[in-house]
Amino acid sequence: MDLVGSAYLYVLAAVSTTFVGFSALIMTFRQATGGGLSRFESFVTQVFVHLGFLVTAGSLTPPLLALCGLDAGWIWRGCSIGVAVVVGLFGVTYPARRRAVSGAATPLVIRIDAALLAVMALAFVSNAAGWPTAPGAGLYAFGLTGTLFVTGLGYLHALGGLSRGVPGDRNDAGA
Repeated sequence: MDLVGSAYLYVLAAVSTTFVGFSALIMTFRQATGGGLSRFESFVTQVFVHLGFLVTAGSLTPPLLALCGLDAGWIWRGCSIGVAVVVGLFGVTYPARRRAVSGAATPLVIRIDAALLAVMALAFVSNAAGWPTAPGAGLYAFGLTGTLFVTGLGYLHALGGLSRGVPGDRNDAGA
């Protein structure tokens, strides 16, 4: 049984896996030119690998469950709830985790990124609840795609912060 939206989810999984590799590669280049990764740089790398693989796993799980013969409605509900919990917790806890590692307040732009992740979690909850439409591929794919886009924006913000130096980081430039 081919699940509606599977082709899009497969492409999204490939894009998110590529993003994970790219983000890790950039940090590896930073390490090679700077003599090692600071605790904060390691944290930033871990965050983007985590989120990228979350999108990959979220993209591959519905087609896998369809191969196991589960009903499409249950697949979209279950996957939406699972991803909503992980994305929601990530977005809510990120500012405090970032502050613990950097020793500095989380910049507004990063708080906005975290809030956008919470909005994506609401999209998953909405899909699971069947509002405004029955649970399906559209709102689920929207949530995963939005999560990947927010992750990409966050990555660019993090690189900008690292290039300026983060208070408490070994590259602290006083920013």
